[in-house]
Amino acid sequence: MIGLAFVVNSIEFLCSAAIPAVFTHMLAISPLSTVRYYTLLVVYDFFFMLDDMVVFGTAAFAARSALGEKYARYTKPAGGLVMIALGIMMVFFPTALR
Repeated sequence: MIGLAFVVNSIEFLCSAAIPAVFTHMLAISPLSTVRYYTLLVVYDFFFMLDDMVVFGTAAFAARSALGEKYARYTKPAGGLVMIALGIMMVFFPTALR
């Protein structure tokens, strides 16, 4: 679990820090007009945030629809069972989580 978290966070760090840093550096060393520079930054920001906007929009839509209620009816008990199972494992079988 720790290894998976490390890998996921490493990839997320690369996407959240390294790629924007490289992109802005490339813009900074390119001979661009001020308008074009900021236009490219806005376009990059839009596509960088697009997946977050889609996920948030989908979640907001689902929460207000009958689909959200139906989804919650099944996922809340399933999530509770997972939490209970993890609690039991942590108390009685902690070495199983390594």
